[in-house]
Amino acid sequence: MNSQPIQKSNDFEDSQPVCPRCGSHNIRKNGHIHNDKQNHQCKDCGRQFVENNREKYISNSIKKWIDNNH
Repeated sequence: MNSQPIQKSNDFEDSQPVCPRCGSHNIRKNGHIHNDKQNHQCKDCGRQFVENNREKYISNSIKKWIDNNH
């Protein structure tokens, strides 16, 4: 028989978002952004963020095109 204690994983804690500014787990849901992704707000520092967001970069050639056409 195995005498070592069973370690339970805390899936709830693992799935909680973490504030990108202060690292806090003290987070509340804060509505949705324009594409229906869940928005969160840190209760400790007030930072609003979307979990797993993707930064989208605009190439210099696209920026020049935008500048020339507006």
